[in-house]
Amino acid sequence: MKTKIAMVVAMTLALSACGLQQIKPADVESHVDPISVHDYNKLNADVSECTAYANKAVQEAQKKAIWGAILGGLAGAAVGSAIGSGTGYRSNFAAAGAAEGIAVGGTANLPYAQTKQQMIIYNCLVHRGYQLLY
Repeated sequence: MKTKIAMVVAMTLALSACGLQQIKPADVESHVDPISVHDYNKLNADVSECTAYANKAVQEAQKKAIWGAILGGLAGAAVGSAIGSGTGYRSNFAAAGAAEGIAVGGTANLPYAQTKQQMIIYNCLVHRGYQLLY
């Protein structure tokens, strides 16, 4: 049981820390409609600025995910401990609750953060006059 809990904790912390990857400017340029590009040097500069801005937001989201995992683990341990003491069983309710709290707290915001990252880049480019292919 303890090895399963430790494995859940380790995997969740890894997902929290690495769940969002930095976007590369080359990946973004392929989504810009070539018809809307009048100066490719300006496009390169704009894409670099927009991806840097979005990647900074990713770093903030990763910090929030790690704090979510820590706080979720503490809350889960408290609830698990209360259940364990309330039922009179001597088992790993606190450890299981902590693992569950870490899993939920650490990964809950990752899909939202990834969508936000993409929206930041694409809104930035649209406001600079570019059309996107999707």
